[in-house]
Amino acid sequence: MMGKDLYYTIPRFFEQWMAEHSNVADFQQLHNDSEFIYEIHRKSFGDMIRVWLAGQYHFTDVDFYSRPAELVSGDYILVARPESGANVSQNLIEQFKIGVGVSSASLWGL
Repeated sequence: MMGKDLYYTIPRFFEQWMAEHSNVADFQQLHNDSEFIYEIHRKSFGDMIRVWLAGQYHFTDVDFYSRPAELVSGDYILVARPESGANVSQNLIEQFKIGVGVSSASLWGL
C-alpha cells in the first residue's frame, strides 16, 4: 500500500474539497499510520462512507484485494494521483460494493 506516499497537496486538496462540498455534513481523517482514509457524513443520504486515497500509479485487482481493512460495502477507493489510472474488474466492484475511481468528481453521490 502506498497511501502516505502521496504528495502533501493531494490530501490537502481532498480535505478542502470536502470542507466546501454542499453534501458533506462533516468529515474526519481516520487514524491510520500508513494510509489516508476519511470518514465522510453525507447530508442528502444521512449516512457515512469511508474514502481511501490510494497512492498507486496504476490501481489493479491486486491493489483492490490489498485495500485497508477499514473499507466495507458502500465505501470508495479514490486513486488519488492525478496521473494515475485504474483497471479493476467490474465483478470485484460489484461483489464487494466498493467503488473505485480516479477523479474526485467520480465520488458517487457526494
